[in-house]
Amino acid sequence: MKKLILTGFAVLFALALITCDMMPGPLGGGDGELNIVDVVYSPDGSSVTLYFDGGAPASSARAINTDIAKFYHNLYEVVFVYMDDMTPIVARANWRYGESAAIRGVYRGGNGVDYSNVVALSDLNDGDGSAVLFVGRDSDKALLAIGKITLIDGTAASATNLLTVNTSNVTFALSALDIGVATLEEESALLDPDDIPKYVVSTSSFLTAAKHNTGAAPHYVTVSSATTDIRRTSINGNPFPLYYLPRGEDSIAADYTINNASDDFTTNYMPGVYVAGAGVVDRRLPIISIGGVTKSITDTLVNKSTTITQNNNNTVGALFANPITFTFNTSLVTETQSGVFSFWFKIPVYALTRATAPEGDSFITWNIQPGIGVEYLDDGTEIGANILIGVAMSEVDNLIVLTTGPTEP
Repeated sequence: MKKLILTGFAVLFALALITCDMMPGPLGGGDGELNIVDVVYSPDGSSVTLYFDGGAPASSARAINTDIAKFYHNLYEVVFVYMDDMTPIVARANWRYGESAAIRGVYRGGNGVDYSNVVALSDLNDGDGSAVLFVGRDSDKALLAIGKITLIDGTAASATNLLTVNTSNVTFALSALDIGVATLEEESALLDPDDIPKYVVSTSSFLTAAKHNTGAAPHYVTVSSATTDIRRTSINGNPFPLYYLPRGEDSIAADYTINNASDDFTTNYMPGVYVAGAGVVDRRLPIISIGGVTKSITDTLVNKSTTITQNNNNTVGALFANPITFTFNTSLVTETQSGVFSFWFKIPVYALTRATAPEGDSFITWNIQPGIGVEYLDDGTEIGANILIGVAMSEVDNLIVLTTGPTEP
């Protein structure tokens, strides 16, 4: 299994259920509105309960414990949309771990609303509902998990078990993003115990067309596991996957696919993810951390002429497109040149709609990115976000690092 977006995240979100107690209380608005003003976190991090009108039990734990804090997630945003006469009624709230929250205007009148599916705004018909929960890190707004309603009053949410004025609680089940570079094959899978484990392409979120030459320009257009060339390299004795690209090509296709632990991101969660701005692609110096000291690849091995273009997910308001597509241009790398570099990206996104609820919070711009350790290379096991690229590298047994790095490529 390839690594999650951060170390240890799988353990936390295998347990995580976000519970919103929605007990009707006196409100200034009309029937069907909702007011949540207090948040209580369970000591083990398995649930978060939202109470009306400060109704949290006095004995409930509210402090952030060490086990929870170390997993980085500390920012939440919940969005409900109900389509009334084809006009969306929006309720949203965001809060940080340990804070109280307030949400008003969740429509639950009439015979009730089915909010159990994450439905794109354009696909909502009159009387339909959609709800989603985004969870991530406050410092860089990295999106780490997405939640959908699975339980209403402890029973499976469905088209017949609806959110009504009599509903006391709903449960959002979270699914962590599951992305990263290729991981090494298990030693138990080796035919010969003396063999050196190789990287398993099928575990990689990032794929290229490096091994598929069509014979006519553009030569490298077909992206798949079979066309991806991943080579094992060693940096200071530590293995890293190196994605090989040929030199002298102006168009080499590549994809980065976002998925989640339950392998249903595209069908069940992506309809709630919209593009908030043009993506950012940053070509970087390959950097690792050794004993707490940041070190970089020696300057003579760095390729500085390859360019990267992100092709999709640049239109504000468009549904997020999966996979994210890139084009690499190595045309300026001559026959006598080779080298390595790393790259990182982020796609700004928002949850369901940018509309501010009448009495609610403004939307958050989150970032879909390949990891949270943006300074360091991703080795498939630890925190790191940079993908190591090698252009025409014929010998990649060991890359040399320097304590003081050269200039950024």
